[in-house]
Amino acid sequence: MKSSESVYFPRVGLVCQDLMVRSRVEVALGFPVVTVEPSGPRLDGGFDLLLLDLNRSAPERLAWLSGLASPESSSEVICFGPHTEMASLNPTARAAGASRCVANSHLPETLQRWLGSWRGDHD
Repeated sequence: MKSSESVYFPRVGLVCQDLMVRSRVEVALGFPVVTVEPSGPRLDGGFDLLLLDLNRSAPERLAWLSGLASPESSSEVICFGPHTEMASLNPTARAAGASRCVANSHLPETLQRWLGSWRGDHD
């Protein structure tokens, strides 16, 4: 890469208050993410990826997602939660607007695949 070229990272939003989860996500991606508060009907600014933690308050967070005024503001939404609840969370998350729903243990590899795909689209 030439010194005049700048490095562009995707804008990733994370709906989660757990600092350990945030750290795990940032390590998997290799750059910082933006914490999103699910308190309003829309997102402030567009995201290339929105991550929604369903480990706590899943019904409220999915209701917020389905009520977003502009779901197109995020090109992709990935929800994550306990593997024991994936069978019930996955269809509900997809109905709310999620692109996919993965178990917590699969989140790092899912983020790596997403990032590789995103970079392929933005070369």
